[in-house]
Amino acid sequence: MPTITPEQHQRVLKTLDAALDELSNREAKVEPVDGFVAFKQIRTRLEQTRFAIEGSSDAKQIANRLKNLYDSVITRTGESVTPVTDKLLKSLKPLIAELDPPK
Repeated sequence: MPTITPEQHQRVLKTLDAALDELSNREAKVEPVDGFVAFKQIRTRLEQTRFAIEGSSDAKQIANRLKNLYDSVITRTGESVTPVTDKLLKSLKPLIAELDPPK
């Protein structure tokens, strides 16, 4: 089981925390035409992923959790939450590639 370095782990958690902060800021500034369901769904996925990753040091497991987050977030397009999800997707790609490099 390859382990994640403390620096990598901190970077992953900071990325998720930043996305949660940005989501809260965006939610406070907009009156979404699609309601707040998308915000709630993304927040739940971010929080679940962060909680699962927080105590793990297994790089493959963390990469898989980030991939699952990526896959669930990518379906949330065309909504008021899109600016947040676009930025999150861009930040997840390099983290996933670093933790689970393509073979």
